[in-house]
Amino acid sequence: MFGIFRKFRNWFYSGPALFNYPGRRMRGYRSPNLMLGQWLHAITVKHFTPAGRYLALISVGILTLSG
Repeated sequence: MFGIFRKFRNWFYSGPALFNYPGRRMRGYRSPNLMLGQWLHAITVKHFTPAGRYLALISVGILTLSG
């Protein structure tokens, strides 16, 4: 059970491939919030065009305010 959690944690903190290019070293403390932001950015860059990213951002804002 804890082995799976440890694998997921190591994968999460290693960062997305978009930011983890060869020769780059991530040292020291890595904030979970910063890593989550990097993962969300990498997913949106990979799957959406710039117009799609703006539309998704506006949609999330509208849904948050209307809820």
